[in-house]
Amino acid sequence: GGALAESDWIRQAAELLLSVVDATTSVSVLPSDARKLPCLVFDGDAMEDGEGNTLYEALRTWFAQTDTLRDVANFVSPLRRLLYHDARLASLLWVSMMPSAWRLVPQGAQRAGVHKAINDLLVREYHYHPKAKRSVQSLLKGLLAIQRTEFEQGSNIQDCPFLPPPMLLYLARGWNCWLIVLEILLLQMKQLPNDTPARERDEYYDALGEVYNALGERDLASGLWMERVHSKDSKLSIVLEQRNLFQEAQDVYFDLMSEARSEKVSGCENWEVAFWEQRWIECAKQLSQWDVLAEFARSVVCSELLHDSLWRIPEWSALKELLAKHPIEDGPQLKLYQSYIHLQEMKVENCDALVKQGIERALDQWSHLPVQVSQNAAIPLLIQFQQLVEMQESCKMVTDLRTVLTAHPGSGVTAEKEIESIRQTLISWRERPANDWDEPIHWAKVVRWRNHMSTALVNSLQVCKDDTVREMTKGLVVMAVNEAARNVNSFGRACRKQGMLDSSVEAAQKMYTFTTMDVNEFFTKTKELAKCYLSRGRCIENPLQAGLNQINSCNVENFNPRQRAKLLTLKGNFYRAMGYFDDAHQAYSRALALSGDCASSWLAWAQHCDRVHAENNGEAAWAEAAANCYFMAVRFGSRKARMYLARVLRLLSVDAYVRRKQQLQSQRESSPPGAGAQGEALTGTSPGATSSQQTGSGPQGKGVVGVFDSFVDLVPSWVWLPWVQQLVAMLSRVEATRARAILVRLVQHYPQAVFFHIRAFLEERRPLDRPSRNHMMEALQTPRPNVNPFLPTVTAQISTQTTQSQLTGAMGQLQKAKVRLQQATMNHKEVQSNISRLTPNTPNYAQLKEQAEKVVSHIQHAQREVRDWEERVTIIQRRHAAASHAAQTQRQHQSGGPGSSALDGGRPLHSPPVDPREDPKGLASAIQAQKLQAKSQFEQGDIVMAWLIRANQSVYVELERMAMELSSKMKPPPEEQLLGLMNALLHQCYRLAPQA
Repeated sequence: GGALAESDWIRQAAELLLSVVDATTSVSVLPSDARKLPCLVFDGDAMEDGEGNTLYEALRTWFAQTDTLRDVANFVSPLRRLLYHDARLASLLWVSMMPSAWRLVPQGAQRAGVHKAINDLLVREYHYHPKAKRSVQSLLKGLLAIQRTEFEQGSNIQDCPFLPPPMLLYLARGWNCWLIVLEILLLQMKQLPNDTPARERDEYYDALGEVYNALGERDLASGLWMERVHSKDSKLSIVLEQRNLFQEAQDVYFDLMSEARSEKVSGCENWEVAFWEQRWIECAKQLSQWDVLAEFARSVVCSELLHDSLWRIPEWSALKELLAKHPIEDGPQLKLYQSYIHLQEMKVENCDALVKQGIERALDQWSHLPVQVSQNAAIPLLIQFQQLVEMQESCKMVTDLRTVLTAHPGSGVTAEKEIESIRQTLISWRERPANDWDEPIHWAKVVRWRNHMSTALVNSLQVCKDDTVREMTKGLVVMAVNEAARNVNSFGRACRKQGMLDSSVEAAQKMYTFTTMDVNEFFTKTKELAKCYLSRGRCIENPLQAGLNQINSCNVENFNPRQRAKLLTLKGNFYRAMGYFDDAHQAYSRALALSGDCASSWLAWAQHCDRVHAENNGEAAWAEAAANCYFMAVRFGSRKARMYLARVLRLLSVDAYVRRKQQLQSQRESSPPGAGAQGEALTGTSPGATSSQQTGSGPQGKGVVGVFDSFVDLVPSWVWLPWVQQLVAMLSRVEATRARAILVRLVQHYPQAVFFHIRAFLEERRPLDRPSRNHMMEALQTPRPNVNPFLPTVTAQISTQTTQSQLTGAMGQLQKAKVRLQQATMNHKEVQSNISRLTPNTPNYAQLKEQAEKVVSHIQHAQREVRDWEERVTIIQRRHAAASHAAQTQRQHQSGGPGSSALDGGRPLHSPPVDPREDPKGLASAIQAQKLQAKSQFEQGDIVMAWLIRANQSVYVELERMAMELSSKMKPPPEEQLLGLMNALLHQCYRLAPQA
């Protein structure tokens, strides 16, 4: 056993299997047969030792021989020697040979004996040696290969070496065989006979559940329980847990346990009751109900749960007593508990040693995780690592705090140094906040310990009787209080983002223990609580009224106008949720009166107006107000409001259609009798032919159309990029002119995002509209100037940018020189005033005179420096003015001359595109494109494509070439087209009636 423990014994086992091979025979082998052996991947070039490379080369030569018959000895001999040079090869060879070797064992007693020998081998003590880890994994892989081979061949695998589930779970934990054990358990469960006892099946279910939980696969574990449980309420509670509705799931589990204890549920098994209790505890942990869990743990005598509850409450004396009587498993969690106790007792030296031991045990657990595993399995250990790191930092803080409290008033420098160290630690904690996607049950551990440390720090500094120390640490106390509030608020926000409203309210109300709070943090807390109430958390009766009362009772005198506006917005949201629309309208109006650039207030008002518009049967005034507020929210940078631009487009479509319908109706009423047909002919044009004047006026006033015309130029064009498909589809409707204006701006900025949509639209509408005029072809056929203006334009731009950077640098140096001159002048005045108060007989009089002369020389030097930089600035300003004039002249020359047309506004299409974000003519060109008349839907898209050519002619050429190449290469051959046509005709025949 000792000799095997010091080596990877799977090599000797594989060699024993190879020794059974008859090496005196010859076999028929082809060179391609080497690919059929997965264990022989000839990567000998990567080996370090020369002998291993030589053996790999011998195997290559054996497979590359031209003779069909080859000696087995020339293959087996180098392979047996190679096992001791390549551990990977030994493991793969063992796994490959195990199924064949098993089939050679006679069925019956001999197979049972081998099975028992394998079970005894796996539980040997010498396998605890680190070098035996690979051997145990290889042995399990070989057993899995045997079972998989027998299962694929349809054989009865009851004679295969089955391992009991508890033993498999033991091997998975001790030797990092999680994935191998998982496959073995699943395969063995499939082969269980129907008459298998329920107790044996429960062992498989329990082992699978443990493996899934260890790997962090909670969804698979939930699916396993869904398959196992019998009660419908149990399945319902599992689904509620998966949706993070822990409070509802906990209530269901509690009702089930109550019915089971009162014997109202018949046929309930013990394992299902244990499952209800386990999941109830897990829901309570998710909801941070640690007081309840502590009482429950005391009642059922569950020491592990009681350990986890006591340090969070906290009850340090009870935790210390419990650790002495009922310690948990010696792991990183035990070291953390012991560190908590020692740190509370100010035993920093013991705490450091415990933290190091905890890190060692955490690293050992990390090494037992499989390499290929989801991040959910690693998250608990990563949180433990962070707890251990912050425990080290806490020990350093306690040491520094002890130094500060014991510092003598005369040693202020040392105290300042220690205070700065504590401040830096708090800042580092601030830079490690909770993310919105982090699980609150894990992150709550870090937040609670930080709160414990903040409380201990503040209490220690406040009880200090030394006035000097208290004055020095006043800022540190304020910082500790603010950091505690920030940690709690960030944790509550993460809980709210994940839908755990009750946990968020619990954190805001109970986790913060101080009586004062920073104004900004108090505003954040009030806002988070209000949002939880607005989402109707279950822990509060009548949450809407409770949230409204909280906002009304909040003292807003210390808040700035923007914070007051946000609170008024939340107040309006409560009124809107309660159905008080008039009060909500007034609240939003007051909020924007306080802060007109608050995007969230504009968005909330827009949603309010939109809801009133829907409930008032589409009243146009509310639609106009909603569109106006949506645009204002987008204009002030609301990311959420940009997702409502699709709603703005919908309101625009409805408003334009209603106005068009009313206009046609008024034309029919005002036309003389007999002119109806002519009126229909005049107004029966395509919807795309509607001009801005046709839909921009009407009996309803400005409307959504007018709001759209007012704001479309004020919002950035890139906000429309997600809605390009909707804008292209709008070219076929009444509001086509507005959509075309946006698309014209987009093609100047982002031609690639619009080109393919417009091209597909034109290909679809061309055979239907049969246009008489093609703006795109006119733009392409417009004469071009022979002179390429690209180089002078770029040169002028580079010259302007260079002189601008030089001017900025020179102005900065001039400002610094003026500051130095001002300082020297002030020093001179101070020295002169000191000299005036002294007499020539004063001992320091000569030194002051010498210092005054040095100051005068500094002033003269500074004056010369200021004059030099002023001259340089003047020269650079002249150069910059000349470069700017040259660039402006080049742009004017570029915008005129031959080759211009009415379509492109006088700019040659061969000239380089100017970014409309920098060119003031970009917006003017979009307005000019909006004024063009289109007689059909095709012409609407044609104008957009023509403007794309005008602004980005080279990009258009490349995109068109790409589209043509794709259409030619992806076009189906004529045979497939004919087959598709025949299938379409056949389906059409099937749809006809039999008599037809």
